[in-house]
Formats: sequence, structure tokens, C-alpha cells
Amino acid sequence: MPKIENRNGRFRVNIRRKGIDLAATFEKEEDAILWINYKHYLIDMINAFDPPLKEMISLRDAIELKIKKLSEKGVDTKTLSDYKNILVYFEKFSTKSVGEITYTDLINHFEYLMTQPIKRGGFIGNDQTGHKKLPSSTTIFRKFAYLSTVYQMLIEDGVDIENIAIKVCQFHKDKKK
Repeated sequence: MPKIENRNGRFRVNIRRKGIDLAATFEKEEDAILWINYKHYLIDMINAFDPPLKEMISLRDAIELKIKKLSEKGVDTKTLSDYKNILVYFEKFSTKSVGEITYTDLINHFEYLMTQPIKRGGFIGNDQTGHKKLPSSTTIFRKFAYLSTVYQMLIEDGVDIENIAIKVCQFHKDKKK
């Protein structure tokens, strides 16, 4: 709420709104009121042009940032490789902002991944020596656990989101019981 003080026939105005402090002095009270309304309008418009971080960061950006932070910490190459692999498992969400991805999206994706055969084994020359089989729920949980650490990193960095990946893990853990 703005304050208008009458100081020796002049009107002193103080505005404190959404972290912004402004002050001015006017000859007429009507000018002070107009100025207050105008400044409130401008302050409200500033937020309209400043989208939240959760709408600006894609899932791919978030995963790559996590990989970069882990690399700077000197984490082993296997762990870095596991994080790079989640880019593959969550490719369909890679261009979406982290704020757009919903709990339902991830629940459905968990179920989808459970139906997709994975390759076990390897190659010798051009011959495929491995075989395909359906993944275990533990394998898919692991992918979501890695994803949940990406969400947790974003939360710790000040992005206003929920860790929906960990909620998906909890849902399926409870479902298994």
C-alpha cells in the first residue's frame, strides 16, 4: 500500500511493491495518485515480460547442466555416461521446458518404458551377439532416480518446480507393494 504524506503543502509518495521501492514528491495530491497508479501498472507489467525459470529451461538443458556440474566435481565417467543415457530415455521431453512436463506425462512414460525391449549383450564385428528383453522395474526406477537428481539440482538452484520424477518413483514403489 503506497503512502502519501503531506509535507508543508507538498505530497511525498512512497511505493513498495513486488520488491521495488520508489519515492517522489508532488505539488498536487491528484498528481501523486496518478503517479502511484501508473507505477503500479508498470511494476505489474514487468512480471508479465519476465517468464519464470521453469518455463525457460528445457529438460535437455537441465540434464546437460547436471552433467557439466558433475564433470566439474570430477565424478567418474560411468556416472557421467548414465546421465547422458537419460537424455536418450527422456528424448521425447528434451525440448519441453521443465515446467511443461507433468506428473502424468512421466507416469505414462514410465509405463511406456516398461514395454520397450532393451538390448543385452554386445557386438562382435558386425554380428549382434546380444538379445533383447523387457527391462525390469528396477532399471526404469534407476532412470527416474537420475532424472530426480536433475530436478533436485534445479530446485536447489532456485527454480520453482516440484520433483515429479521422485513422485513417479514413489507411486510405482507403492504400486509394487
